[in-house]
Amino acid sequence: MRKIAAEKLTGLLEESYKNDVMENGIETEKEARRFYEQVNDCAVEQVGFVMRDDWIGCSPDGLVGKEGIIEIKCPLSSTHIETILSGKMPTIYIPQVQGLLWITERKWCDFISFDSRVISRPMFCIRVKRDTEYFKKLAGEVGIFVKELKAIINKIDDGKF
Repeated sequence: MRKIAAEKLTGLLEESYKNDVMENGIETEKEARRFYEQVNDCAVEQVGFVMRDDWIGCSPDGLVGKEGIIEIKCPLSSTHIETILSGKMPTIYIPQVQGLLWITERKWCDFISFDSRVISRPMFCIRVKRDTEYFKKLAGEVGIFVKELKAIINKIDDGKF
């Protein structure tokens, strides 16, 4: 929360931690996006930060048509294989994917796990639909977060030295 407060107060983005696995994911994301476009015969529009309002936003990995988005993960091969074997999106990504759907107001998200090193199955893709019940919980939790964030900013920005 302090990082976001600092970014709001300064207008500057702070660097965050990255390791080799994260760097690989960033580098491989373009390949994954092209693979998805080819398999699905579609175009993915890349966008920057999408705002719901002045305080809430997200960065989807791409917009698909008028109704969809994609979220790409380029994990370790063992994690990619685990996802394929489970046949579902890992539960740790539910808040992120549902948050993306809530903020972008899109109908579905194709969750993608991509690893070109797994030659026989480089991409796993599953369509996740909007969960309006989840949105209600999410909106409440995000509302609390924004209220606390505003309180921090107001405390710093009150002009008292």
